Amino acid sequence: MRMNKYMLVILFTVVVAITIGMTISEVTLFSIHPSVTYQGDTMLLQSSREGWVEFNGEKYQLQTLNHQYVALVPIPLNQKPGTYEILWHPIETLIHGNITALQEIKKAKVVINKKEFSTQYLEVTKEQQTMVYNDEKIKEDRIKYTGAMKNPIEEPLFKEEFIQPVEGRITTMYGYTRYINGVLDSTHQAMDIAAPMGTPILAPNHGKIVLAAELYLSGNRVIIDHGGTLHTSFSHLSKLNVSVGEYVKKGDIIGWVGSTGFSTGPHLHHAVYVHGYPVNPEQFFGANPLSW
Repeated sequence: MRMNKYMLVILFTVVVAITIGMTISEVTLFSIHPSVTYQGDTMLLQSSREGWVEFNGEKYQLQTLNHQYVALVPIPLNQKPGTYEILWHPIETLIHGNITALQEIKKAKVVINKKEFSTQYLEVTKEQQTMVYNDEKIKEDRIKYTGAMKNPIEEPLFKEEFIQPVEGRITTMYGYTRYINGVLDSTHQAMDIAAPMGTPILAPNHGKIVLAAELYLSGNRVIIDHGGTLHTSFSHLSKLNVSVGEYVKKGDIIGWVGSTGFSTGPHLHHAVYVHGYPVNPEQFFGANPLSW
C-alpha cells in the first residue's frame, strides 16, 4: 500500500522521537493553514502541544480544541509581501518569560502574497462629507466598538461554517481605497453588501452580542463575539433585534438592512475582526476557520 507524504512525515517523526527517548506526546507538530496566503487574510495555526506563537512581534496564545492547540492570527492589510517565519514557544515561556536558547522553539513558514485592491470614488452631499471630519464623535465611536471587543471569549462558540449575513450585490470589497468627493478618505476594511431596505440580517455563526447601539458613522451597529478572538460586525441597520449579553445562534435575525449613519443607500457594512484586526470577511463565507 502506498503511503502519502503526510503519513511518511508522521512516521519519521515518531521513529526519531523513539530513537532519542521521547514519548509521542512530547513531539511538537506545528503547522500553518493556509501556508500560502494574502494581505488582509487570516491564518490558522495548529500545534500538538500547548504554547504560544509569535508573528509580527505579537504574541498569540494557542487555545485547546479537539485534543490540539490552535490560534487564529491576522495578517495586516499593509503587511509587506514575502516569506515569513512564525515561531512556536512552550507555554512556560509565556507564563515565566525568560526565553533562552536551550528552550524548544519550532518554526513554520508562510508565504504572504500581494493582493491588488481597487479604488472607489464616492460622491456625497456636503452635509455627509462633514461627518467624516468630526474627529470627536468618530473617536467616541472608536472607544465604544473597540471597548466592546476588549475582553474576548477565548473558547470558540462555533463548530460550523460561517454564512454570509445577507444576500445582495457586493458594492465595496475589503481593501478598496476610498475617495469621497475627490478627496482621499481611507482604506475600506470591511465589505459592503447592497440589499433592499428591511432585508433580515442573519448571525453568521453562534456567538454573544457585545455591542448593539446607535453610533455616529456606523449608525445602528451590532458586534458578535464568536469566541477564539473572532468578532463580526454589522453597521447601518434600520433596526436592531438583539441586546448586549444575549447569545445568538447561526441564522438568527440580529437586525434589518438600513441606511443609518454615514451611508449613501440601504446596505450592510460587514466587518470581521481577529484579535482586534479588521480582516477580509470573504475568507469566512462558507468556511470554518478552525478547520482550514
